[in-house]
Amino acid sequence: MRSSRILAPLVALAITLSAGTALADDDDWAEAGKLFHEARALMQKPEGLNKACDLLTKSYELRQRGDTLLNLAECHRRQGKTATAWREFDEAIKYAEKVEFKEAIEAAVKLRDELAAKLSAMMVEVESPPEGIEVILDGKPLPSAQWGTPLFVDPGTHSVSASAEVHEPFEQSAEVGTKG
Repeated sequence: MRSSRILAPLVALAITLSAGTALADDDDWAEAGKLFHEARALMQKPEGLNKACDLLTKSYELRQRGDTLLNLAECHRRQGKTATAWREFDEAIKYAEKVEFKEAIEAAVKLRDELAAKLSAMMVEVESPPEGIEVILDGKPLPSAQWGTPLFVDPGTHSVSASAEVHEPFEQSAEVGTKG
């Protein structure tokens, strides 16, 4: 895959993409670095991909850096999590723009744009919503502004539930396939 070969050296160089965020305490910073490097090694092995993505997620939670996010996006892309990777590449582009890292911007834009053709979407329709209704998509509240609009989601099973005080709760799962 050509896109992976383009990204690999840039990801390794992307350590400068810190975007000026305040340093976490030293222990968190060191742990995040350790997790990052362990994940990078695991990404080289197909059987290590899931663990690598988990470690990168933990690393990014400890220190929000552009290089970590770029690697996380690539990891999710390899897992087939197209919507997640697309959003992460988009965010990584913003980090790279802040520090004017042209090569990282170009690589992330290319990969994000390749993913755009593969994005799957679903729509949650809420007709005549009662007052106080709460709609949950995959365990997270779905703001009313997103009801009735296409939502980019990763391929797989997604759960939707809704509840309001004087109504029976609603719950349904939907399978979203891959596109492209």
